[in-house]
Amino acid sequence: MAKLTKLDLANILNDMATILDCAAILRGDPNEGTMLANELDAYVEDYAKTTAARIVKEEADHEI
Repeated sequence: MAKLTKLDLANILNDMATILDCAAILRGDPNEGTMLANELDAYVEDYAKTTAARIVKEEADHEI
């Protein structure tokens, strides 16, 4: 797997922001929205941890 570039990291952050925006919208649904929003939050948290571990492992240039 290739090292993460600055563009890769920017895309990852954009993806996370989009998912979190969706979660915020879903919180307005009194039925299943909050549960789904919580799942999305957990996904983003895991995605962030996985990405951070990958950066540390491959010593990518991660200053944006």
